[in-house]
Amino acid sequence: MLEGRIVVITNAEHFVGPKSAEVLAGHGATVICHDAEPGPGIIAADAKEPEDLIQEVIGQHGRIDALICNDAYPA
Repeated sequence: MLEGRIVVITNAEHFVGPKSAEVLAGHGATVICHDAEPGPGIIAADAKEPEDLIQEVIGQHGRIDALICNDAYPA
């Protein structure tokens, strides 16, 4: 259902992040998680800052199809 889709989840270790990543990967999405450990179908991003995260994902995958902002980034 989500084959070939690129999904980014911020702060993926907390709140709905872990289950969201698991479900999306289970439906075939490539899930890139910020602040999380890799798992089956889940890629852990190296970037620590939001701007770097976007550049990393676009640089490696060419696009972002969906973004789950699981936690706001403090200013």
